[in-house]
Amino acid sequence: MLRDDHVIHLANALIDSSLKEGVAIPPEWQTTADPKAYIIQSTRLLDADFRSKIAAAGGQIISYIPNNAYLVRIDGSSVATLAAVDGVQAILPYEPYYKVDEQLLKLAASGQSSPPELTVKLVLFPNEAAQADEQIKQAGAEIVGRDSTPFGPVLVVKPSADGWMGLAKMDSVQLVEHYVRRQLANDLVRVAVGETANGQIGTTNYLGLSGTNVIVSLNDSGVDAQHPDFAPQGV
Repeated sequence: MLRDDHVIHLANALIDSSLKEGVAIPPEWQTTADPKAYIIQSTRLLDADFRSKIAAAGGQIISYIPNNAYLVRIDGSSVATLAAVDGVQAILPYEPYYKVDEQLLKLAASGQSSPPELTVKLVLFPNEAAQADEQIKQAGAEIVGRDSTPFGPVLVVKPSADGWMGLAKMDSVQLVEHYVRRQLANDLVRVAVGETANGQIGTTNYLGLSGTNVIVSLNDSGVDAQHPDFAPQGV
């Protein structure tokens, strides 16, 4: 199925777009309004012509979805126009279920209430930060952090007492993931080989080596040679 041109691969779903009866999603994970985002699959390999047809219908391509599909930001009123376009194989609404990572889905399926310390990461659709802020405020959740990705802004959110599931139904939200706070990565290898007990530089390093004054070659045409991190020390 990995190579089947009718298959749509999502992080938590494998969809056969040739099946006409639709995808079996629990009612609580389905949208009841226009999601303003759709998965649009082509009958062939994606090309500039297919992308131009999406743009002509008023769609904004967000990301690629295998096989031969895009996640597109578009109003439901414009979807009918795309459905009649030559080369469009399937159009599926981007349901709240598709947005949620596996860990959160397991939590929801368990029937257990969300732990009070639970924090989630929301990836928003581009240019939707202001709308998302308002929707989250109305939902009684708290924004505790912000970041960015190539696909849209990121909000770190503490859900309200009612839980996090309502966040996935917001049309400004693209993805919902369990948030894990970043931590410094110490040298775990030193502990594993018995060099030290805590990852810190000890007094018995082989030949007194510490890793300082090591020259590293970064050979990449996309590197910004003027970035301050590459400036000689003290310059």
